[in-house]
Amino acid sequence: MKKTVSLALVVLMIAAMFSVFTLASSADDDYTLADGVLTVKADIECNTEEYPWHANRAEVTKVVVADGVTKVGHHAFTLMENLTEITFGKDATVFGNDAFSGCPNLKTVTFNAPVTSIGQGIAYNSKAIETVNLYNQSEEAFKTLLPSPTTSHPTAVSPPALTPAPMW
Repeated sequence: MKKTVSLALVVLMIAAMFSVFTLASSADDDYTLADGVLTVKADIECNTEEYPWHANRAEVTKVVVADGVTKVGHHAFTLMENLTEITFGKDATVFGNDAFSGCPNLKTVTFNAPVTSIGQGIAYNSKAIETVNLYNQSEEAFKTLLPSPTTSHPTAVSPPALTPAPMW
């Protein structure tokens, strides 16, 4: 009887370990973090607002959202104190609330697709932004998407420079 229970416990422990490794492997396929560069390869949506890379956010200096990613969820890149640059791929058009808020050293944001939706406070308290690069979208069209300020988000995005780039 004891051997059967022991064997069952060993099998359960091995099964649990396999499940953990499977989940970690799946998450690793969605993003990489190397030399300070966080590369996201899958749509970014998380109901808990805790993304797998948040545990390492102090290491992130640059974010690259790959082509094929269409949406960036709420709080995806919040509170990344060393982040200086974000580049969104040619398919990223939808951005959730506070997507890159609270990034005090963020200077450059590049959108490589026309933005269709911007959440409240997308860059709230990311006050160092100097340049927002827009591709295939005018500054006026971009500004019409910015949410109106609210009590919880007094300023949505107010970068000093929007730079429309030539169409490709």
